[in-house]
Amino acid sequence: MQHVENKIQKPELQIPFLSRDSTSIFLTLPSKINIYIKNGNSISFERLTRLDDNFIRDFICFTAMAIIFIQRGMPVFKGSCFELNGHTISVLGSSGLGKSAICASMALSGGKLITDDILVISDDLKVLKGPAYAKIWLDSLVELGINHEEYCRTQANLNRFNVPLPILQESSSTIEQIYILDFWEGDSILINTIEGGDKLNRLIRAAYQDSYITSDTRSDMVMRYIKIAQQVPVKIVRRPQSGVPILSIAERILADSEL
Repeated sequence: MQHVENKIQKPELQIPFLSRDSTSIFLTLPSKINIYIKNGNSISFERLTRLDDNFIRDFICFTAMAIIFIQRGMPVFKGSCFELNGHTISVLGSSGLGKSAICASMALSGGKLITDDILVISDDLKVLKGPAYAKIWLDSLVELGINHEEYCRTQANLNRFNVPLPILQESSSTIEQIYILDFWEGDSILINTIEGGDKLNRLIRAAYQDSYITSDTRSDMVMRYIKIAQQVPVKIVRRPQSGVPILSIAERILADSEL
């Protein structure tokens, strides 16, 4: 087993569990894993204890790959993306808002998964394909009528499962619409178009951790966010914190996008 340690001598950012300079990031999850990522093309990791392979796979496929693409100067968002009837739609938002379950719902309606939980957008507004499965919580699987016993957990202690979905065969697809999920205190689902500074700020807030972006590349990354804001329609989907089925949110997005 290889030993992975913090090789960063002069960090420009050092916070608990993370050190970063202009080319490298060292992450540690105490008593779990050390990981060192360099130049957007190299990942080294060390297990510090016995971890199930699903945890390692998810950590590499999502967190580590997000850092790889950020080091390459590509915007990375906390989002999922699907194709339906020839149109590419992305759903952004924090964990627990229903991104993955909405994609699964679209797949049940004939759609194809492009990526889940990590959304990478190139300069020509192409969405890069991610892993061919969605990470879905048990309550959403029950609602969607999917038997969780057929699938493995994302982590041994979580009621969240890796669910394979039909995938888009093309290597990439041009993004046409972004929906950003958010909670609100009302009891209905609201969808509103956003523009200008609010649109840009919402996109930046939906991006992967700001601490992964170096000072040398920050201005270029902001320009890429601006390009996306200028060329892709963005809407906010406000949903109650409880009592609203995922299927209802998916149906509202379908109706709004006129797919």
